[in-house]
Amino acid sequence: MNQVNVHLFIETMPFGGVGPSGMGHYYGKHGFDMLTHAKAMLISPPDVAIDHLFPPYSKEKNEALKIWADY
Repeated sequence: MNQVNVHLFIETMPFGGVGPSGMGHYYGKHGFDMLTHAKAMLISPPDVAIDHLFPPYSKEKNEALKIWADY
């Protein structure tokens, strides 16, 4: 306890305490993780044709969607 100079060499350990002494806890990766919420993100591969899912719907798009829905 009270050995801040040793704490500086441990990069994976968050810095900060409780109350006013915990202000340092909001910096760096641990602060970012604490103040943000993870959300899922889907990145479609370029070879997947998702344009069939959005309007305007042509006859070809409707037929492709029907085949996909029947699958």
